[in-house]
Amino acid sequence: MRIPSFLSLSNNLQIANQGVRDVGTVAGNLCLLRLSADEPDRDFPSDLGLVLEAAGAKVTVLAGSEKKKRILTPAEFVLERDLGGKGMVVAKITFPVLTKEHVFRYLSPSP
Repeated sequence: MRIPSFLSLSNNLQIANQGVRDVGTVAGNLCLLRLSADEPDRDFPSDLGLVLEAAGAKVTVLAGSEKKKRILTPAEFVLERDLGGKGMVVAKITFPVLTKEHVFRYLSPSP
């Protein structure tokens, strides 16, 4: 579903190439950012986490063996170390409800 306030984002955010976009997910991108935060020699260049943070998105995860529900900002998701390891699941990513007066623009630093 396209949210009018985020049309600029959804129309212009081009992550990777078409082949990667066809099989990749937003949650997978955030999980790779988590891995790169843990391993200094593993650099995963992605501006998607920053864009989601700026847009006010929330990441809902089911963490630990009990699948406890936690709602985090994208930055908290990337940096939080106690999310249950391999048992953690990204359940959903939500955006705030905005009015028509709100505008969100994203300019890619890459060509």
